[in-house]
Parts: sequence; C-alpha cells; structure tokens
Amino acid sequence: DREAREAPGVSRLYTEQRRGFPVRAGFESRLGQLALGYRWEEIRLFDVSPGLAAQAGAASVEPVRVAAVGGESFYDSLNRFPFPDRGARRRVKVELAGPALGSDVRFASLIFDWLWVHSFAVRHTVSIGVGLGFSMGDVPFAELPRLGGVDSIVGYFDGELFARNTQRVNLSY
Repeated sequence: DREAREAPGVSRLYTEQRRGFPVRAGFESRLGQLALGYRWEEIRLFDVSPGLAAQAGAASVEPVRVAAVGGESFYDSLNRFPFPDRGARRRVKVELAGPALGSDVRFASLIFDWLWVHSFAVRHTVSIGVGLGFSMGDVPFAELPRLGGVDSIVGYFDGELFARNTQRVNLSY
C-alpha cells in the first residue's frame, strides 16, 4: 500500500499510499498491449520533505480522490534485456479525470515514451529515446509526469524529477 520514494544519499522525499481499484479491458499480444479503463484511487502523501512541497508549487500534496478514464498502448520489440542491440519500444497513455467520474479534481494527461536501438557492428550500438509528458488542469502532485532513472535520465532516482510538462531526448552510443 505504501511506497517510500527516496533518492540514494538523500533523505526521504515522501511516502505515498494509494487505495482504490482499476478496471481495464484490452488486447494483449506477444509484442504489446492496447487497453482502455477506469480507475478510482484515494492518494495520500506522508512525510513530505519541505523542499519537495516547495518544488511541487501549485500541485497539491493534500489527500485527493482521483477517478479517471483513459487508454494505453504499449509496444516492445527490443530483442533482449538489459542490453538490447535492436528493436523499438513505444508507450502512449492518455487519461481524463473529473467530478463526473467521481474525482475531486479535473485534469488531463498525455504520456509518450519511445526508444529505438540498432547495432551497426559487434559492440557498436546506437539508441535514441524521446519522452514527453503533458498535463493540464488541477493535477495532484502524485499524478505529475515524472523523469529520472535508467530508462530516462541516468543519475537521477526513478521519478525524482517532476513537472506539469516534461520533455527529454536521449542519444546513446
């Protein structure tokens, strides 16, 4: 139920508690999935560090009920984990929340993540990644688009960076 978010070498950022349920229907294949759904959650944040509360700005760190409808598409043809040498991965997620659905807040969000990997010779691999996160409305802190981690921005804790809108481009050799 509770998930503590900490950055290595940094004091605890916050503890998050989510209670609720999702309802999803979709199609799943060997390479990906396509799904539509509804979720209702009560989100509480505990032990929020003062610096994090200040960074959150207009996004509320108060308890909130979120009810949303949305869709998600995921495709993954990367040939192996953790060091692929060919393939692609794509994720698109759209969500709409509002009082008509049972939510305390009204917001919309779009998350797009894409990665392409290709090897030109043994041990010579290039990867290109793009990530976009957009949100509008009364977005609670716990629902803001996130960056950080090995698949996003190396050197930052997974989800450590957040903002109403996020963009990133990665090029690796």
